[in-house]
Amino acid sequence: MQLISLLQKRCKEIGFDICEPFKISAYNRILTKTPLAYKPPNELAVIIGNTKTFWSSFISWLSSLSSVPQNPVDTYTRQSLTQIFSSSPFSELNYRFYWSWSLPRNVDYVHVQTAGHVAGIAYYDREVLWSVSPTWGTWFVFRSVVVLDLPWNSDFPEKIAIPVLTEEEKQQMLKLTEIAKNEGWTNSDTLLKVRDVCKVGREHRYDLEQLSYFYSSTEARRAFLEKIISRQTVK
Repeated sequence: MQLISLLQKRCKEIGFDICEPFKISAYNRILTKTPLAYKPPNELAVIIGNTKTFWSSFISWLSSLSSVPQNPVDTYTRQSLTQIFSSSPFSELNYRFYWSWSLPRNVDYVHVQTAGHVAGIAYYDREVLWSVSPTWGTWFVFRSVVVLDLPWNSDFPEKIAIPVLTEEEKQQMLKLTEIAKNEGWTNSDTLLKVRDVCKVGREHRYDLEQLSYFYSSTEARRAFLEKIISRQTVK
């Protein structure tokens, strides 16, 4: 479908290089308690995310602001994707956003790992609680799901997510994930070790600047971005 190809192109231009369609009914068969609303036969949705290529677009946007917003990555994601859908031809559609940061009690909640799984992008292992891609390994993130009031197109290949981890890698991730859970998911060193277990996709590992941001405290993140902005301004 040309519409999806155009959406993929526009998303990639602003740093979201993951944009794949999936069947809502396939998602809802897995998550029966928190299904996505749709009106059959219109069951087309897309999941949007990014790899490390996101960073340059994000920093460019950030440098145009007078100050760092409270939740900069989420703000950039919401503003950028909303802007795409506010322009033709997407503005002519009925659509609804769901966000990766929303909680299960919110109306715009989506379990992005399951969406990515049914889209065939990455295998979501419910034991290790991580999604792993055969291309990027663990070095990617899902940001949003957009439900479109359109029927599923038979031209879309129904991709199947396949397990990527070896048994040894899975056992390592299980141990480290358990440690991370006991630490309240707050120890950056442990979380980084989990992602580094998978050998697949290591060439897509975040650059040092991105690692310094995503694996630091909220306060440190803000100071880090302000430093980057000032450096960009001097240039």
